[in-house]
Amino acid sequence: MSSSNREDVGIVLLLMSLVCLGTWPALLRLASEEDPSSLLPRSENEEEEHQESSVLYVTTSSIGYSSLPPVVGAATTNHSHHIASTTNNDDNPGAPAYHLETVCHAYLDYATAYFLVSSVPFLITVVRNTSVLSMPPLPLVATAMLGGTLLSWGNLSFQWATAVYKASLTFVLAIQASMTIVLGTGINYGLEPHMTKRPQWLFAGMTCFLLAIVMAVQSQLAWMQQKAEAPNEQQPCDIEIIEYHQPNNQQPTPGGQTAPNASTQQEKQSNSSTVVTGLVVAFLGGLCFGFFSPAFNVAVNDPFQWTISTGTGTIDDDDDKDQTLRVVRANFIFSFAFWVASFGGNLWLLQKKQQPQQSMPSLLRRYWLSSTWMERRMALLAGLVCAIGNVLQFQGGQLVGYATADLVQAYPLVSTVWDVLWFGEFHSLRFPSRLATMLLGMYLAYGAGVLLFAGSSVGDG
Repeated sequence: MSSSNREDVGIVLLLMSLVCLGTWPALLRLASEEDPSSLLPRSENEEEEHQESSVLYVTTSSIGYSSLPPVVGAATTNHSHHIASTTNNDDNPGAPAYHLETVCHAYLDYATAYFLVSSVPFLITVVRNTSVLSMPPLPLVATAMLGGTLLSWGNLSFQWATAVYKASLTFVLAIQASMTIVLGTGINYGLEPHMTKRPQWLFAGMTCFLLAIVMAVQSQLAWMQQKAEAPNEQQPCDIEIIEYHQPNNQQPTPGGQTAPNASTQQEKQSNSSTVVTGLVVAFLGGLCFGFFSPAFNVAVNDPFQWTISTGTGTIDDDDDKDQTLRVVRANFIFSFAFWVASFGGNLWLLQKKQQPQQSMPSLLRRYWLSSTWMERRMALLAGLVCAIGNVLQFQGGQLVGYATADLVQAYPLVSTVWDVLWFGEFHSLRFPSRLATMLLGMYLAYGAGVLLFAGSSVGDG
């Protein structure tokens, strides 16, 4: 295959990977919700009915069921038990115990599907050539496993930032993808400078992604402010219920707010604090994402010549030299480490968060028996799509260079489409506004970064 054809095929594989990597986060978020239908956009009538029922539920629960008439209290006994059972988590009051279990189980399903799909190319290679089972140098294996572990932690941080801490899918992915670009691309270029024919384009693209990080954070803050300033419309009947059932005809709070308004204000402040925590978690996950691609690059290309130093072979382009890690074998080791780290991390979180604490065997048994395969289909599909996306990214990176392959980190552009269609984000976006300006700037920066990255591997430089 000629050099130009290799570049063309590599770019096509990377663009296909871009679509896959932009789709699986939305699938995993759907799978991580206790009631996925609650995330989908509602019609105007459905939204009004939902708001009315939500206001009545919040206002009656905030004053305590002991102050309600006996008949109402009897009818709401189970409701009161539900409220108590969902707030027994001291570390994160906004994350009920049963929801954390759903989140962890969904991630385990996703990780299992990812590992199984990623194993298929390796198994096919083993059938054709059993020599690939020979043991490569331990440093290369360890580096591939490190990359898989970092990817697992990064994906886990994304899931918690969006499903538990309720940060916006678009902004979390923008922060993490941009950090991957800034850290990963710089390291990959240092490892393979000869693969990038126009380094000035590469670094210009990195600057665009850095700008996208800033705009993503500003957009999230603007979105939070816009939602906090939204009017809190309550039905008159709800206020009457509060006033009638408050013990001793309580007056408004010292701050001049009635009980429902004070409760709403506290809820908004709590939500804002939770979202900020989600952004911090996303930032830490971005650090993990920034190093997983260079780790895979080192495992495949052995730039430090560990193969030679250990006396196990030489580095060349002959596929019969199996002492080095080829993409297929490295991806299998990478995926296995990803799967092991996912199980270890999620089981540890479950054991820590649940009360009373359970043993690992009981947690595994509960995970296996708690859901049907139909209920797990969304998480399994997320793992399938993610595995295909990563395989395409690794293969494309082998053809055009792993620095250029980081153009797939523009997947938040694809994720935003699902964010709008599936989760109804930005449905109240106003033009012109600060939020609209920040979003537009973020997308322009991403688009410019993608074009610059794609062009950095084309031409004579």
